[in-house]
Amino acid sequence: MDKSTPIPPKELPPQEIIKILESREYHRLVGVVETEEVEFKGEPYRVDNNLQKQELAKDVSGLANSKGGVIVIGVRTEKHPSLPHEQAIEVSSFPIPPSGGDDMEQQYRNILKDWIFPAIKTEVRLHLVEEPQSGTSSKFVLAIFIPEQRENQPFLINQYIGEKGKKEGKEIVFGYVERHGPGVIPRTVSELHRLLNRGIFADEVINGKFEVILDQLSKITAQDAEITKTNQIMNQHVKDTLTALDRANKPTILLAAFPHGETTIPTLFQSRESEIVQLLLNPPALRNLGFDLRVGSFPAIREGQVRRSVAPGWKILDLWKDGSIIFGAAGDGDFLCWGNANEETLIINPLALIESTYLFILLSRELFRKFSIPRPTKATFMLSLQNPSEGDLQKGFMEKPYELLSGNLHRAPESSKEFRLECSLEDNFYSDEESSGKIAFELLGNLYTWFGIEENSIPYSEYTDKGRSISRNMIIGGGSRPSFPPRIQ
Repeated sequence: MDKSTPIPPKELPPQEIIKILESREYHRLVGVVETEEVEFKGEPYRVDNNLQKQELAKDVSGLANSKGGVIVIGVRTEKHPSLPHEQAIEVSSFPIPPSGGDDMEQQYRNILKDWIFPAIKTEVRLHLVEEPQSGTSSKFVLAIFIPEQRENQPFLINQYIGEKGKKEGKEIVFGYVERHGPGVIPRTVSELHRLLNRGIFADEVINGKFEVILDQLSKITAQDAEITKTNQIMNQHVKDTLTALDRANKPTILLAAFPHGETTIPTLFQSRESEIVQLLLNPPALRNLGFDLRVGSFPAIREGQVRRSVAPGWKILDLWKDGSIIFGAAGDGDFLCWGNANEETLIINPLALIESTYLFILLSRELFRKFSIPRPTKATFMLSLQNPSEGDLQKGFMEKPYELLSGNLHRAPESSKEFRLECSLEDNFYSDEESSGKIAFELLGNLYTWFGIEENSIPYSEYTDKGRSISRNMIIGGGSRPSFPPRIQ
C-alpha cells in the first residue's frame, strides 16, 4: 500500500488481539487503533530504569482501574490523519534479552507486584514472531493482558520517582490513574483527597446507587397509588353495573377494561347521534346471532357519569366518563353456558366465552383509540365469573361450580373467580387488530389454567409471529374444533 494512503482503521477487543497473537497472524494487527482497552508500545519497558518501571505501572493500573485491556509491546504506531488515536502501522518485534524470555516475563510481573497495590491479575507472555537465523536472535512481541477486576479497585501506584530519577519512599506518596480513551489520566491531589475523605469512590458509587433506588421507589410509589386508584374505580363501577344488570345471586360473566392514569371521554354525552353512541349500539360483531356485546337498548345517560345499555337480567354495556368499559351478561344458559335441562350444572360454551372476550377487547381498542383523551398507554382488563353460593336458584344448582369442556369436563376449583391482566397499550395495539387477539388469549389463558387446562388447548386460537392469539377467522368459521354441548347423562 502506498505510504501516502491511510491504512483503514479498525477496532478490535482485547480478546481478539490475544487470539491474533496466539495464532501468529501478526499482519492482522496493522490498522488496529488504540482504544480505552488496547494500547501499543514500539519498544519494551526497560527493567533497569525506574522511570520506565513507573510508566509500566501507570499503564497497567490505568487499564485495571477501567475495564481491563491489553498492552502489546513490539508494535509501531502513528497518529491516524482523521482520528484522535494512534494506529498500528507495523509489527516491530524485538530480540529477546540476553537473560531469556522467561526471565523477562517474570521481571515484568515482579515490577507490577512491587509498584502496584493491591496485586493485579495479569497475564504476561512473549509471542515468537521471527525464528532465529544465522547470526541473529529470535524476535518477539510481548502482551500484557489485564482482565476486568472491579472487585479490587482502585489499584494504586505505591512508589514515586522524584526529579532526580530516584525512587521516593513508598510509605509517603502514591499515585492513581484511570484509562480514558487511548490514554491514562491521573487523578489530582484534590480529587484523591475528596475520594479518600469520603471513602474511596464510595460517594460516587453509593450516591449513584441511592439515586437509582430513590428514583425506583418514587416510581413504585406512584405506580402503587395509580393501581390503588384504578382498583377503587374498578370496584365501584363493577358494583354499579351489577346492580343495574339486576342479576343478584345469579351466575354472571363480566368483562371490563379500566385505563390507567387521568383520561376522559369528552364526547360521551355530546349527542344521541354521535359516533360513540352508534358504536355502543352496534359494537364489533363477527357473525349474525353470534355471542356478541349487543344489548338492544339505547345507551342512556345515567347520573352524568355513564352511558348504559341494559336489558335487565340478561345483558349490560356501560361506558363511563373516565374511560372504563364494562360488559355483563347472564352466566347461565341464557348466554354463557349450554342451555341444559340439568339445571344443577353450569357448563360453559367455549365459543360464547371466547367470542365475547375477543369482541370486548376489540370494542375497548376502538373506544380508547377514537374517543379517550389522552389515549391510554396502560389498562387493566378483567374477566370475572360469578356463581353465588346462595340465592333464589333451584336447590343444588347454586352449589355447582362452573365446568368447562376440553376433551373432558373440567370443574372450576371455586364458585367464583376474577382474573385481571395489566397491559401496556403500545402503538401496535391501536394500529394492529392482531394485538387484541393476543390480549384476549392471555386473559383467557388465566381462566383456562384455573380450570386445570393447558393454554395450548384453548380453542379458536392460533400461533402468529407475535405469539399465540385468538383468531377471528376461526371464530367465524366455527373454530379449530367442534363446539357442541356435552352429552347429557
